[in-house]
Amino acid sequence: MASKALKANIVIHTCAVTSAVAAGAWASIPLIGAFGIIFGLDTLFLTPMTIGMVIYIGKLHGHSYKYAELMAGVGQVIGMVLGINVARALAALVPGWGTGLNAAIAFGLQETIGWGAYLLLERGGKIENLGEFIRDNEDDIKKTIKQEKANAEKVEQAISHLPPDKKAEYDNLKSQFERKNLSKAQKIEIQEKMIRIVEEAMLT
Repeated sequence: MASKALKANIVIHTCAVTSAVAAGAWASIPLIGAFGIIFGLDTLFLTPMTIGMVIYIGKLHGHSYKYAELMAGVGQVIGMVLGINVARALAALVPGWGTGLNAAIAFGLQETIGWGAYLLLERGGKIENLGEFIRDNEDDIKKTIKQEKANAEKVEQAISHLPPDKKAEYDNLKSQFERKNLSKAQKIEIQEKMIRIVEEAMLT
């Protein structure tokens, strides 16, 4: 049975990688991608996935949230991120380099939100205060991400070495998780299935 931190690691890493791919693809669209970044369209596209990640991290800590509570917390973080969108958009105009930068930012953002939520709940905080917590505890979150890097690499290795049938199942679940019209229960169910697949691969 995976520990709470390892389950969080699997979910956070999966969301971070998926977000990076999506953000990189968005930035690669000539001109349209840059304007979309300026107005936060790529960030909004990734929000359902971020919400799903936070829902599951909350479940790991025994919490079930209303959508308004989740949006209050995640919305704070998105508001903080929108301030760097102009720089990201300018970078997106540079072929190749802009795509890589946008992907790296998306990856780091999901890691920061995920581990920020994890630490916040470990310390008994409220998810509505996620943005404020991330702002005030940046060093602790960076330290946790660094500490969990080895496990994240093990997760990535386990995913990359899945047998074809399990990889297809995992990719299908990941595609389902990206959908916007999922209920909280569906988001949790999909993530638990993904965790089981990765956990079994890490034990073999």
